[in-house]
Amino acid sequence: PYAAPDGSNWSTYEEFYNSQTLTVPVATITSGTAAFSYGPDANGNRISFTPEKTTGGVTTPATLHVEGVIKFAGDLQIGSKDTIRYTGNGTMYSAGTIRVDGNFLPAPGQTFPTTARVGLVARQDLKLATGNGSSQLKMAGAFYALGAIVSRKQKQIAGTFVGSYFDMGTNVPNIYQVPSLVYNMPPAMPGDQNIFALRTRSWRERAVTN
Repeated sequence: PYAAPDGSNWSTYEEFYNSQTLTVPVATITSGTAAFSYGPDANGNRISFTPEKTTGGVTTPATLHVEGVIKFAGDLQIGSKDTIRYTGNGTMYSAGTIRVDGNFLPAPGQTFPTTARVGLVARQDLKLATGNGSSQLKMAGAFYALGAIVSRKQKQIAGTFVGSYFDMGTNVPNIYQVPSLVYNMPPAMPGDQNIFALRTRSWRERAVTN
């Protein structure tokens, strides 16, 4: 079950994703993708993208801004042997599989996960650096897949993996846990709320005395 910050309760995270998020008609986000902007909607969800640009020999990396929770109806491709910088505080949910084949990092001047954080949630699988030539990449984020998380090639990742199954390939990708992420989770990310469990170890009944 998911308890939203506004006090509403949902039987599952997916139910929340299907009704309270901003659905966008985007399937691919690479450095050359045309600029786009959607939202904000009534819930404040919004996403915008500015492609890579070179002016006077100086290249400005592509920038993705995410706020709230954005839904992608099908598979989502992020990056293709390129670099995408992000800003904001948001979660990107795909009803299919998410593939990341480029550098995916906070924009200059931003720090993950305190001033910029993005979570990737896949209803199916999450595949990192599985494409041809997708090696020596760097990524920072919170990564969740209901199915498998496949991480191939040599790369450096800051964040956390949560999935039903892990395939770490044969090229020793590095994953660095970020302790402050637990206090700075992207919105509506599975595990974004504290969960308390109480177990009764022992008990005894005491007679009432006057």
